[in-house]
Amino acid sequence: MPNSTMFANASAFHTDQVAQINTGRFDQRDKRIYQGNYSSNVQINTREYHVHATRPSTGLKELHRNIAVEALHNSAQRCDAPKCHEETRKAVQADIFSWVTDEKVEDGGPMQVLWLSGPAGSGKTAIMGTMCDRFKGIGRLAATFFFSSSERQSKHRLVTTLAYQLQQHPSMESHISSKIATAIDKDPAIFNKNLKEQMEVLILEPLRQSQYSFGVASIQPLVIAIDGLDECGGSKPDDSYRSKEDDQVEILSTLLHATNDPAFPFRIIIASRPEHHIRSYLDAAGDIIEIFLDNKYNPDADIALFLKSRFAEIRRRYTHLPATWPTESDIAALVDNASGQFIYAATIIRFLHTPPKLPQDQLNIILGPKGVGGSNPFTTLDALYTSVLLSSPDPDVTVLWLQAHQVIQREVLPPTSVIVPAWFFDRFFESTAGQAQMLFGIPSLIHLAERKFTNPKPPSVSDAIYAFYHKSFLDFLEDPSRCKAVSNIGRAEAREWLRDRIGNVLKAGGPEVPFSPSLPESDREALMSYFNTLFVHLWDMFACHPSGSRTNLPSLGTTLPIKQLRKPQPLVSPKTLSKCDPALWLGFRGLMSDHLRRDLFFMVHNDCRMYRPCTSTCKRWRKAMSRLPNELWNTDGYSFTLVLERFCIVRPPLRTYYSAFPMTNEWILDVEYWS
Repeated sequence: MPNSTMFANASAFHTDQVAQINTGRFDQRDKRIYQGNYSSNVQINTREYHVHATRPSTGLKELHRNIAVEALHNSAQRCDAPKCHEETRKAVQADIFSWVTDEKVEDGGPMQVLWLSGPAGSGKTAIMGTMCDRFKGIGRLAATFFFSSSERQSKHRLVTTLAYQLQQHPSMESHISSKIATAIDKDPAIFNKNLKEQMEVLILEPLRQSQYSFGVASIQPLVIAIDGLDECGGSKPDDSYRSKEDDQVEILSTLLHATNDPAFPFRIIIASRPEHHIRSYLDAAGDIIEIFLDNKYNPDADIALFLKSRFAEIRRRYTHLPATWPTESDIAALVDNASGQFIYAATIIRFLHTPPKLPQDQLNIILGPKGVGGSNPFTTLDALYTSVLLSSPDPDVTVLWLQAHQVIQREVLPPTSVIVPAWFFDRFFESTAGQAQMLFGIPSLIHLAERKFTNPKPPSVSDAIYAFYHKSFLDFLEDPSRCKAVSNIGRAEAREWLRDRIGNVLKAGGPEVPFSPSLPESDREALMSYFNTLFVHLWDMFACHPSGSRTNLPSLGTTLPIKQLRKPQPLVSPKTLSKCDPALWLGFRGLMSDHLRRDLFFMVHNDCRMYRPCTSTCKRWRKAMSRLPNELWNTDGYSFTLVLERFCIVRPPLRTYYSAFPMTNEWILDVEYWS
């Protein structure tokens, strides 16, 4: 026989006698064992024996080695992951389910992406876990990836984990598994390439090659669910030059790139907090569907239902508890404190199960006065708030700004005072342009709430104030023992910082960061006037009690000797006032401007002494004052008071007559000091 081609396709044969092959060359093309029924031996005599083996593919094994098993929605690490309590979150689940099953959503477009967003602790992960179980039950779950700030931060195994799950899905396994394996065999280094390249090689190209074999257009939409996108980042030491925001935007770019491919038959659900960079990217992408977990979904009713169910379980376990425990008012108080925050309710239930105290004693700690009970019921909640604050560019400064905001809102301004827009806080707090956006940029805790302003303002000033999603976060900030892991800055430090900010505004003649020179001059003048009007109002409140608190003011109509009141310190020092333009502030016309003029002069004159010349700063301010029109100074007998003050015959207090914004008589006080 000239060659051995007669056995080229042989897989089985039968012989009853000795078969002998004599050839100069024998090639075996694979490792198959040629099996047959025979009674004697087959003998091959050859000078050269070549085996051409086709090795089995190891691509899928390599793929498995490069996935994040713990990120699967049903992984062992997530066995205790939160899920929605039965009969809760039904409305939002219905909205998500109807979007997935809606046949009108056009494939291949941005409508393939749904963004589930909401504040920290609003229950996004529980909803995602519940929906994944639901879609898996009807065969519509294609793949999942659950990021976690504690253990699943890396972006590097996202695409590989998705590809591994896709090739296991019953509707695609026979079509794309071998193609994915072949792609890995051809390029074993694919696991070290960027996400978009991995998406092309491991998912999109296998789908393109298979779309006609399993009919992409004919299959029901399948779901890819990605939870906790905002927790991705800080993945590898060699990525230290990249921020977590860079990683998250890369993921979004990769996913949206995939949805633009006609061969990509999936609908993607992404859950994250409403971080600015995520919102900006998705807004620019086009018609992304967003579901925001706000009061529209009536979370209070769901939280009440959850608490009642869990309390019933506790009563069954502790039989001594009466059926009336806890009372309806107790439950209502807990729901109110939760502020739509499911993690708050879950933390309460977890604390009630904490030994050795009984549930009723633990509940009394939660509902009782702060700091009573010797234990912290909100350890889990504090960890959440701590992680969010530590994610800001400068946690110390962020906490300082938040504390200062609360000092102004809760201590300085009366409850009936004018509404202070977020615009003013930004201009008042900033020392460099854009600083407010960076430091107040924690949208999972604080947000802009639209309010209708009744007082006149420039059109370019937004009708928005800073508002907090959760009451419990304000309690966290107020308790130094709870927020010490973030910063040791408290209200006292914030008050001192506010005094410095007031001094900087006085020195700058307005906001420390000037308005954009590109604005028309008339617009800049209008903004400056509006800012200074609000600033003078804030000054008036602060000057009433320079420690920055209205809580310890004397009651209405009180007259007390100086010995019974702590002598107030100047709101700003004469040294600071020496760097200000007296004419600008003394000549300011507006509500409370007369109080400002008196306060500034008394403060600048505070260091002058009887029988001694006044300081150069005081002389400069008095010279500017002498040039004021009479109607700006000679009112209410203050010209005579000024003479007595000038010669140090009578040293009136830094504020002899307290008057807040004249909307209520509650804050009009007459307090007399004697020195």
